[in-house]
Amino acid sequence: MFKQGIKPRITWQPNTQFRAALAYKRTEKHNAIEFGDERALLQDLGVEIKWNTAGKGSLQGNFNLVEMPTMERLIHRSATQMLSGLKPGTNMTWAVTVQRKLSSHLQVDLTYNGRKSEDIKTIHVGGAQVRAFF
Repeated sequence: MFKQGIKPRITWQPNTQFRAALAYKRTEKHNAIEFGDERALLQDLGVEIKWNTAGKGSLQGNFNLVEMPTMERLIHRSATQMLSGLKPGTNMTWAVTVQRKLSSHLQVDLTYNGRKSEDIKTIHVGGAQVRAFF
């Protein structure tokens, strides 16, 4: 698969505790003829924020609006990879991560991810991780 693109990003960080970013990604993908000769132009507009508390933890969130091409020919299974697992049309993805230091040797991470594609129910995924430092 041939892939090329651009990814400009603007970040604003007024101090060490807070950061916000706005990003745009435009990617062109093209499969070889033997893999279906599909072509796709993907566009992704996203916003991200991060807030840190020194010695305690952080909160990070992002939201993306992703426009996938309507592909008339999904001949080869690699077409799904070309769409990064999303569906043709307008997609939304979001994530929230909370990282908290419980003690000098223990840290907990809580994550939540969601995604919504046209005509498909919203998908929610959550996770938790505890790390011990020795």
